[in-house]
Amino acid sequence: MRLRDLGKPWFAWADLRAIVRRANTDPRMELHRAVDPNWQWNDPTTRLLGEIATVQSERRYFAMSQLFESPDDIPKMYWMAIYGPKDSSEQVASEPDGRPNEVDEARAVAAGFRKR
Repeated sequence: MRLRDLGKPWFAWADLRAIVRRANTDPRMELHRAVDPNWQWNDPTTRLLGEIATVQSERRYFAMSQLFESPDDIPKMYWMAIYGPKDSSEQVASEPDGRPNEVDEARAVAAGFRKR
Protein backbone atom coordinates (compact mmCIF):
# COMPACT_ATOMS: atom_id res chain seq x y z
CA MET A 1 0.00 0.00 0.00
CA ARG A 2 1.16 3.47 -0.79
CA LEU A 3 0.00 6.81 0.50
CA ARG A 4 -1.24 7.74 -2.96
CA ASP A 5 -3.66 4.76 -2.77
CA LEU A 6 -5.75 6.46 -0.09
CA GLY A 7 -9.28 7.10 -1.31
CA LYS A 8 -8.99 4.66 -4.21
CA PRO A 9 -11.52 1.82 -4.57
CA TRP A 10 -8.87 -0.86 -4.01
CA PHE A 11 -7.86 0.59 -0.63
CA ALA A 12 -10.60 -0.74 1.68
CA TRP A 13 -11.22 -0.52 5.44
CA ALA A 14 -9.85 -4.05 5.75
CA ASP A 15 -6.54 -2.80 4.37
CA LEU A 16 -6.43 -0.01 6.93
CA ARG A 17 -7.22 -2.51 9.69
CA ALA A 18 -4.38 -4.74 8.49
CA ILE A 19 -1.95 -1.80 8.55
CA VAL A 20 -2.97 -0.81 12.10
CA ARG A 21 -2.75 -4.41 13.35
CA ARG A 22 0.70 -4.76 11.82
CA ALA A 23 1.77 -1.45 13.38
CA ASN A 24 0.94 -2.80 16.85
CA THR A 25 3.64 -5.45 16.54
CA ASP A 26 6.22 -4.05 14.13
CA PRO A 27 8.56 -1.47 15.71
CA ARG A 28 10.03 -0.67 12.28
CA MET A 29 6.79 1.10 11.30
CA GLU A 30 6.52 4.83 11.92
CA LEU A 31 2.91 4.37 13.06
CA HIS A 32 4.06 1.98 15.79
CA ARG A 33 6.66 4.45 17.04
CA ALA A 34 4.13 7.30 17.03
CA VAL A 35 1.54 5.35 19.02
CA ASP A 36 3.95 3.78 21.52
CA PRO A 37 6.45 6.34 22.92
CA ASN A 38 8.44 3.60 24.70
CA TRP A 39 8.76 1.49 21.56
CA GLN A 40 12.52 1.13 21.87
CA TRP A 41 12.12 -0.67 25.21
CA ASN A 42 9.76 -3.37 23.89
CA ASP A 43 12.67 -5.64 23.00
CA PRO A 44 13.86 -7.84 25.91
CA THR A 45 17.48 -7.46 24.79
CA THR A 46 17.28 -3.69 25.05
CA ARG A 47 15.67 -3.88 28.49
CA LEU A 48 18.40 -6.24 29.68
CA LEU A 49 21.14 -3.94 28.41
CA GLY A 50 19.46 -1.02 30.18
CA GLU A 51 19.40 -2.98 33.44
CA ILE A 52 23.06 -3.95 33.07
CA ALA A 53 24.02 -0.32 32.44
CA THR A 54 22.02 0.78 35.50
CA VAL A 55 23.68 -1.82 37.74
CA GLN A 56 27.13 -0.84 36.47
CA SER A 57 26.35 2.80 37.15
CA GLU A 58 25.34 1.95 40.72
CA ARG A 59 28.50 -0.14 41.24
CA ARG A 60 30.67 2.71 39.97
CA TYR A 61 28.93 5.15 42.34
CA PHE A 62 29.35 2.89 45.38
CA ALA A 63 33.02 2.27 44.52
CA MET A 64 33.58 6.04 44.40
CA SER A 65 31.60 6.61 47.60
CA GLN A 66 34.19 4.61 49.53
CA LEU A 67 36.90 7.05 48.42
CA PHE A 68 35.09 10.19 49.63
CA GLU A 69 33.88 11.12 53.10
CA SER A 70 30.65 12.80 51.98
CA PRO A 71 28.37 11.77 49.10
CA ASP A 72 28.28 15.44 48.08
CA ASP A 73 32.01 15.29 47.29
CA ILE A 74 31.60 12.62 44.59
CA PRO A 75 32.06 14.14 41.11
CA LYS A 76 28.87 14.40 39.09
CA MET A 77 30.18 12.10 36.37
CA TYR A 78 30.15 9.23 38.91
CA TRP A 79 26.58 9.74 40.12
CA MET A 80 24.09 6.92 39.58
CA ALA A 81 22.13 6.94 36.34
CA ILE A 82 19.01 4.99 35.44
CA TYR A 83 18.75 3.58 31.94
CA GLY A 84 15.51 2.26 30.47
CA PRO A 85 11.85 3.22 30.42
CA LYS A 86 10.51 5.54 33.08
CA ASP A 87 8.70 3.83 35.96
CA SER A 88 5.70 5.18 37.79
CA SER A 89 7.89 5.13 40.92
CA GLU A 90 10.07 7.84 39.35
CA GLN A 91 7.14 10.23 38.98
CA VAL A 92 6.73 13.19 41.29
CA ALA A 93 4.30 12.69 44.19
CA SER A 94 2.08 15.61 43.20
CA GLU A 95 1.83 18.22 40.52
CA PRO A 96 3.34 21.68 41.17
CA ASP A 97 -0.11 23.21 41.60
CA GLY A 98 -0.92 20.81 44.47
CA ARG A 99 -3.24 18.48 42.56
CA PRO A 100 -2.57 14.74 42.91
CA ASN A 101 -1.11 13.06 39.88
CA GLU A 102 -2.04 9.76 38.23
CA VAL A 103 -0.11 7.65 40.75
CA ASP A 104 -1.91 9.17 43.73
CA GLU A 105 -5.28 8.79 42.00
CA ALA A 106 -4.55 5.11 41.26
CA ARG A 107 -3.57 4.51 44.88
CA ALA A 108 -6.81 6.11 46.06
CA VAL A 109 -8.87 3.89 43.75
CA ALA A 110 -6.98 0.78 44.92
CA ALA A 111 -7.56 1.74 48.56
CA GLY A 112 -11.28 2.08 47.80
CA PHE A 113 -11.35 -1.45 46.41
CA ARG A 114 -9.57 -2.82 49.48
CA LYS A 115 -12.20 -1.32 51.79
CA ARG A 116 -14.99 -3.23 50.05
